[in-house]
Amino acid sequence: MLVVGRDDQQIVFLDTGRGSVLQVATLLYGTLTSPPRLWGPFALLGEDGASFGASALHAFDLSATTISDLWNPGIQVQGSVDATPLVLGDTLWAASDIGYLFPVAMSNIRKRQPGQPFDALGLSPGATSKITSLLATSDGNHLLLVTQTGVYGVDLTGPKPVRSWTALADLDLTGVPAVLDGDLLLVAADTMVYALPAYPTSSSPEPAWTYPADLPIKAMLAMGGRGSVTMSKISPAGAFTSAERLILRGPASTTVTVMTEGYPLHSRHGTAARDDRAMIARLLAAAGTADPVDATVVLLAVPGDRILTSDPDDLSG
Repeated sequence: MLVVGRDDQQIVFLDTGRGSVLQVATLLYGTLTSPPRLWGPFALLGEDGASFGASALHAFDLSATTISDLWNPGIQVQGSVDATPLVLGDTLWAASDIGYLFPVAMSNIRKRQPGQPFDALGLSPGATSKITSLLATSDGNHLLLVTQTGVYGVDLTGPKPVRSWTALADLDLTGVPAVLDGDLLLVAADTMVYALPAYPTSSSPEPAWTYPADLPIKAMLAMGGRGSVTMSKISPAGAFTSAERLILRGPASTTVTVMTEGYPLHSRHGTAARDDRAMIARLLAAAGTADPVDATVVLLAVPGDRILTSDPDDLSG
């Protein structure tokens, strides 16, 4: 399936095999300005709401006979959502240009469960700063926001989010998609690439290195040869719904092994504990980002636990 955002506020869902239109939906405030987040059979997205100062978050069920927004008419948020939303554990995070993060509980996606917004950028009243990238560090404990006024780090380890650092505040970094490569966040402005530490030790970190190009930079791709998280074996077999969601079915002691190329990073046998699932979530945060997560992880999960994977072709069992 192909999801196409048009400049008339419509979203068109196409059958990629035939090129036929399956469904058309109309957004409330603006256009789709970033790719949706695929989470199981659901397309999660926001809207460009710059003209109205408001936007909405949507969850379209792509598996339904009639594709529709489970959160119709959408979860209302302030500002314009220009970055692809992010799911960590059971929480969806979306960022808007008023500098706020908007969490939505995903424990039951069919129920609208918005959380308390968090002021991530600390902008002055009435000010805006476009946010084009919302990324998670490989441990799943920090969010990175790439904006029109620099980069911001948010710590999620406490009971409430905390803005922990800011860098390159005088630069507009929205022109080139950011790249998270292991412990480095790569951003660009005009003719310069900046490599920022994803886990800085100060509240105003300096770049680890910079690269001056001869001409304006248009795009970047990091290929460090560092593998990505995949699910390589499931026993007994689970019901796989998409490349990003798996619902386990079987006895209460279903064993799941997560593997990638390379050597074991962590292996645990015995009764499942919450920290096991948290560690899986941290590994999953690195899926598709070329982070160094060569690992073998064994989890004893109960039916209904969600395990994400970056490549369904590696599923067997």
